[in-house]
Amino acid sequence: LLQVTQGCTHNRCKFCTMYKDVRFKPHPMNIIEKDLQELTSIASDAKTIQLLSANPLVMTYNRFRPILEKINEYLPEIEYIYTQTRVSDLRNKSVEELESLKELGLREISLGVESGDDWTLKRINKGYTSKDIIEQCQKLTDAGIDFWMSFLNGVSGREHSHEHAVNSAEIFSQCRPMLVGTGGLTLFPGTPL
Repeated sequence: LLQVTQGCTHNRCKFCTMYKDVRFKPHPMNIIEKDLQELTSIASDAKTIQLLSANPLVMTYNRFRPILEKINEYLPEIEYIYTQTRVSDLRNKSVEELESLKELGLREISLGVESGDDWTLKRINKGYTSKDIIEQCQKLTDAGIDFWMSFLNGVSGREHSHEHAVNSAEIFSQCRPMLVGTGGLTLFPGTPL
């Protein structure tokens, strides 16, 4: 695990408290490099690494690429870099930039989309639409980067659960992720939902 950011840039999903009191900020390169030095001392032959926190790919290509280059410098055996991000974070990346990141080891991305249903996405304030999901996932497909998506049962309430499921299945099928993970909604105190 290598933390390259803290918090979430969006931090406005109506069901989430994970980063409620954490302000988003990218870690400075000197801190990342110190962490890589420590990783090298305990796992110099590491083949896989996960970048944390909520959405590291919000960083511009010019800020993110040097992190992958440093990982490869300190951990030359690395084969597989994994991270999670928001669909909206991919808007600032071209297919060519994503291909370049793949060449440096970025192999898989987890997208916490929760739904492919526009009514539900608006209800929970995800900050994007089903059309955005399709467009941004196509960029990942074109770049050859594997991705998986989350589906959150219960997030649309009883009145809209059928549409949430059917419309999500339709959008996810168009995107063709390697995996769709599912979970159940837990309502935490202090969330708008």
